[in-house]
Amino acid sequence: MINYYLNLKMPTVDKPGFPKLEALERVSNIPIVESGIEVTEKLYHKIKDSNPLIRWYLAFGEKSLATGVQLALPAVNLLETPIHQLDKFLCKSLDVVEKRVPSIYLPPQAVSCCDFIRLLP
Repeated sequence: MINYYLNLKMPTVDKPGFPKLEALERVSNIPIVESGIEVTEKLYHKIKDSNPLIRWYLAFGEKSLATGVQLALPAVNLLETPIHQLDKFLCKSLDVVEKRVPSIYLPPQAVSCCDFIRLLP
């Protein structure tokens, strides 16, 4: 559901009117984040398909979210410059994290909590 609205899995396809956020794309490509998104999507669809009433409520929520996104487009377009500045800042911050935590791109099974404990001051 999230990928449908934000195009996390489809970086080459841009929704008209939405600024492309490099930081969001980069974070979504971190293996542990990508794995978490996949698990969450599977769980969401399993719950959604479990009962017709739940399916109806979640479909209604999805439609409401899509409507909200469309209504927010004018505000997003007005704030495009600050959004791009924030995106640049987030990319620089992600560069720092990538340098300090090289294991960030390891598969989730290969990451241990000890990698992160060593970073504490």
